Amino acid sequence: MGLSLMVASFFVALVVELVNRFGTNALADVLVGFLRKIRNSQKDRELELLKHDIIELHRVLKSTNAKDEFSKWAKIKRKVDRQASIYEDKSAQVMKAVTSMKVIATVVIKAALTVTQASLLIGWRSEPIFWFDEDWFGWASGFFSLNYSPPGSLSIFAWFLCCRGVSGTMLWHAARWAQPAERHDTETAMD
Repeated sequence: MGLSLMVASFFVALVVELVNRFGTNALADVLVGFLRKIRNSQKDRELELLKHDIIELHRVLKSTNAKDEFSKWAKIKRKVDRQASIYEDKSAQVMKAVTSMKVIATVVIKAALTVTQASLLIGWRSEPIFWFDEDWFGWASGFFSLNYSPPGSLSIFAWFLCCRGVSGTMLWHAARWAQPAERHDTETAMD
């Protein structure tokens, strides 16, 4: 149980740090975009058709001479304006639906992370991750066993805190490594 619990808690800590680094809003945007691609709703298709119609009408309108063929030009212009108004209305409806989907996705992501962390920490609060000699850390060994773990053991709380710290540091170094070399030089010069 100890090794699988260590790995599971490290994985949960890594996921939590990834979400903290990128933000729940960014993940919600990706999730909603993915769901919209899969779902391919009727409203999205209608918007695309309207958009193509408006572009085609604009092309025809530009090719029509307003002075020589005014009645034809005015008719096309009214049609463009009508189609643009319909497009704006439908686009506003779609954006409203997308915004509500993003809010729901953000709440689901935050709730899933919170429930996962809480179930991990509460479910195995008395389970020692591993044992060490009490002499190793002296008076601080009580900190490592925290709430319910027996003295001389490392509790899930202490292990999870360590995993969060290590995960955050790994992600920070990975982000710094991924930056261009010029930024590293300017950051070092500023230090």
